[in-house]
Amino acid sequence: MKNVFILLFIFLSSGVLVNSVFNLYINPLIPITLILTSFLFRKKIGLVLLLIGVFLYGMATSYKERIEVKNPYVFVDCLVVNIPKEFKSYINFRCYVLDSDLNRLLRKNINVISRNKHIYFLSEVGFIGRIKQENGSITVYPVKGFLKILQSPFQFFRNFRDSLIENYRKNSLSRETFSLGKALIFGDKSEISYRTKKSFIETGLAHLLAISGLHIGILIAVIVFIVRNQNIRNRLIVTILPLYAVFTGLHIPVVRASLMGVLYFFGRVKELRVNPLNLLFFVAFVVVLISPESLFSIGFQLSFIATLGILLSLEIISVRIFDVRLLNIITQLFILSFIATIFTLPVILYHFGAFSPITVLATPVTIVPLYAFIGLSVFALLSGFFIEPLIKIMDYFGLLFLRTVEFFHTESGYIKGFSPGLMETVVVILSLIVIFSLRINIFYKIPAALISIIVFLTVSKTGTDTYRIYVFKGKYRPSFVISEPYQDIIIVSDWVSRDILKVINKEAPENIYVLTKRPENFMNIDYDVFPIDNCIKEICIYKNEKNFTVKIKNREIKIKNKTYTYELEKK
Repeated sequence: MKNVFILLFIFLSSGVLVNSVFNLYINPLIPITLILTSFLFRKKIGLVLLLIGVFLYGMATSYKERIEVKNPYVFVDCLVVNIPKEFKSYINFRCYVLDSDLNRLLRKNINVISRNKHIYFLSEVGFIGRIKQENGSITVYPVKGFLKILQSPFQFFRNFRDSLIENYRKNSLSRETFSLGKALIFGDKSEISYRTKKSFIETGLAHLLAISGLHIGILIAVIVFIVRNQNIRNRLIVTILPLYAVFTGLHIPVVRASLMGVLYFFGRVKELRVNPLNLLFFVAFVVVLISPESLFSIGFQLSFIATLGILLSLEIISVRIFDVRLLNIITQLFILSFIATIFTLPVILYHFGAFSPITVLATPVTIVPLYAFIGLSVFALLSGFFIEPLIKIMDYFGLLFLRTVEFFHTESGYIKGFSPGLMETVVVILSLIVIFSLRINIFYKIPAALISIIVFLTVSKTGTDTYRIYVFKGKYRPSFVISEPYQDIIIVSDWVSRDILKVINKEAPENIYVLTKRPENFMNIDYDVFPIDNCIKEICIYKNEKNFTVKIKNREIKIKNKTYTYELEKK
């Protein structure tokens, strides 16, 4: 079959999705046996057995066992199985349990959140930690440091990376450009200020801050420009891309783009015919096969759907309107930006409840200084960040990149107030895939896609006939948000979490009120203090020890310490 990996990806993903709801245990030997048996049959029977086996394998690998824990503190000896994600004050990594006093943890992957940042891929660590279990995912927080740290065989790679970062810090133009370069070159966004992140988010350019397919494309373009011999160039790309993916932290968009690039150029080296669409689904299949939870990652969803949209629209993107080559390139950049925007819009609205239409114009303009910055960063990396004039020139382009984003940034251009359901989101994505897959005139595809998006925006607009209470489970007590859409939002929390920001975007309130013990954590939000009498209009909040009660028009709702959404119709 020509595009067999499309079917394999769909069935594997379906298995993962089904078991995210039912969480049924299936012995992995059953799907593996079916998959092996399928190779004994030809054509349809073999294909059916293979697809059933892949579906069941998706269910088997996504099963989440609930472990009964009597003592909240456990001993764990485990092997780090991914590159830790770095944040300002802690790191987060996956660890394969080799030994533990809780036998049910043996040979399982757990999440570990630690303040010790000297841990790397394939390090072995031993510690006593506090265990927490939520939605089948187990997280352990080490207490009083690590009892054992056996350094990773790749530690030299981490040390080399850290030395490059330190050299860059010393020679960078400013702290602002250093934080940008650390994100775009090393994949570490921990030092980017909230103000800068806010500008990127509200301009729809947040994808430019995360190393993704666009950055891989720029890197490949730089290598193509430098190395003129096609055979040497292809082999160099196949060698560099995997190293670059590891160097930047193996984030899903980078893994997807790097793997696609490696396979495509390897095919060129071996003079094989490569189908980009089948290649995309093969890479997606491998990612989900290795890491089923990736299917629920926003980065994976946006990266995959944007690339799918671009591949389905190559006929439109490659159209030549002008006789001048430069004008055609500019036009193609804007078309590419438009295609990526409309394909990712449903996912963005589903997760964040807001979008910026100005991104269609801003993306092609801002990637010009970004292209120069990434290109010069290749030479800076090769020089070990020792050549100060080169780094300064690179940083000037980084500064120009930041100022271009600020030029396009207007809060009024960030349209909020959307709350699409999963069904509407899936339907509009499928409709876009169908529209761009049909063999019809390209001038019919764009209007049809725009009509689908306009209908989706209309349907997903947040309703005004209900009060909503969004509750987020906390360590000791919940945080929650009470919303009367397009009017008032009341936040009861001691910090602004990503979940709370999503609610603000979805509900698009005129006024925000905050009840908190730590107002310093809300400095980036324009809000009023919740009144001392604990009531605003018809909404009142009462606290009894650790519990909260919300009263809306004489109807009382007790807030439970778990994550859920409560809707209350207006009377």
